[in-house]
Amino acid sequence: MPTLPQQPPAQPAGPHMVVCGDDALAHRLAAELKDVYGERVTVVIPATPSAWEPRSAGTAAPGAGRGRARAAALFGRMTAAVGRPTLARRRR
Repeated sequence: MPTLPQQPPAQPAGPHMVVCGDDALAHRLAAELKDVYGERVTVVIPATPSAWEPRSAGTAAPGAGRGRARAAALFGRMTAAVGRPTLARRRR
Protein backbone atom coordinates (compact mmCIF):
# COMPACT_ATOMS: atom_id res chain seq x y z
CA MET A 1 0.00 0.00 0.00
CA PRO A 2 1.58 3.32 -1.03
CA THR A 3 1.96 6.04 1.55
CA LEU A 4 0.93 9.63 1.11
CA PRO A 5 3.53 12.37 1.15
CA GLN A 6 3.71 14.33 4.36
CA GLN A 7 0.83 16.79 4.45
CA PRO A 8 1.05 20.24 6.01
CA PRO A 9 -1.15 20.61 9.09
CA ALA A 10 -4.67 21.68 8.18
CA GLN A 11 -5.55 25.22 9.10
CA PRO A 12 -8.68 25.40 11.23
CA ALA A 13 -11.59 26.89 9.31
CA GLY A 14 -12.65 28.91 12.31
CA PRO A 15 -16.03 29.17 13.96
CA HIS A 16 -19.16 29.17 11.85
CA MET A 17 -22.88 28.62 12.20
CA VAL A 18 -24.65 25.45 11.09
CA VAL A 19 -28.30 25.60 10.00
CA CYS A 20 -30.16 22.30 9.52
CA GLY A 21 -33.30 22.03 7.43
CA ASP A 22 -34.82 22.52 4.01
CA ASP A 23 -37.71 24.82 4.72
CA ALA A 24 -38.28 28.57 4.43
CA LEU A 25 -37.19 29.23 8.02
CA ALA A 26 -33.84 27.48 7.58
CA HIS A 27 -33.16 29.34 4.33
CA ARG A 28 -34.11 32.69 5.82
CA LEU A 29 -32.04 32.06 8.95
CA ALA A 30 -28.97 31.13 6.90
CA ALA A 31 -29.32 34.22 4.72
CA GLU A 32 -29.78 36.50 7.73
CA LEU A 33 -26.81 35.06 9.60
CA LYS A 34 -24.64 35.64 6.54
CA ASP A 35 -25.93 39.05 5.41
CA VAL A 36 -26.88 40.79 8.63
CA TYR A 37 -24.39 39.30 11.09
CA GLY A 38 -21.55 38.45 8.70
CA GLU A 39 -21.31 34.86 9.94
CA ARG A 40 -19.94 31.93 7.97
CA VAL A 41 -22.86 29.53 7.49
CA THR A 42 -23.09 25.85 6.57
CA VAL A 43 -26.55 24.61 5.57
CA VAL A 44 -27.27 20.90 6.15
CA ILE A 45 -30.17 19.54 4.12
CA PRO A 46 -31.65 16.16 5.08
CA ALA A 47 -31.48 13.36 2.52
CA THR A 48 -34.68 12.25 0.88
CA PRO A 49 -36.11 9.01 2.32
CA SER A 50 -35.42 7.21 -0.97
CA ALA A 51 -31.69 7.79 -0.47
CA TRP A 52 -31.77 5.33 2.44
CA GLU A 53 -33.80 2.58 0.75
CA PRO A 54 -31.82 -0.52 -0.18
CA ARG A 55 -31.63 -1.25 -3.90
CA SER A 56 -30.11 -3.91 -6.07
CA ALA A 57 -26.81 -3.28 -7.86
CA GLY A 58 -27.10 -1.37 -11.12
CA THR A 59 -30.49 0.20 -10.43
CA ALA A 60 -31.08 3.81 -9.54
CA ALA A 61 -33.03 4.69 -6.45
CA PRO A 62 -36.56 5.99 -7.01
CA GLY A 63 -36.37 9.75 -7.28
CA ALA A 64 -32.57 9.72 -7.63
CA GLY A 65 -32.65 12.80 -9.87
CA ARG A 66 -34.60 14.82 -7.32
CA GLY A 67 -31.56 15.43 -5.12
CA ARG A 68 -29.78 17.42 -7.81
CA ALA A 69 -32.96 19.37 -8.60
CA ARG A 70 -33.54 20.17 -4.93
CA ALA A 71 -29.92 21.30 -4.53
CA ALA A 72 -30.26 23.55 -7.58
CA ALA A 73 -33.49 25.01 -6.20
CA LEU A 74 -31.85 25.67 -2.83
CA PHE A 75 -28.89 27.32 -4.52
CA GLY A 76 -31.27 29.54 -6.48
CA ARG A 77 -33.18 30.56 -3.36
CA MET A 78 -29.98 31.23 -1.40
CA THR A 79 -28.58 33.31 -4.27
CA ALA A 80 -31.79 35.33 -4.39
CA ALA A 81 -31.78 35.80 -0.60
CA VAL A 82 -28.13 36.84 -0.51
CA GLY A 83 -28.62 39.36 -3.33
CA ARG A 84 -31.63 40.95 -1.64
CA PRO A 85 -30.85 44.20 0.20
CA THR A 86 -31.39 44.11 3.94
CA LEU A 87 -33.77 46.48 5.66
CA ALA A 88 -32.29 49.07 7.98
CA ARG A 89 -33.15 48.36 11.59
CA ARG A 90 -34.95 51.08 13.51
CA ARG A 91 -33.65 52.21 16.89
CA ARG A 92 -36.18 52.91 19.56
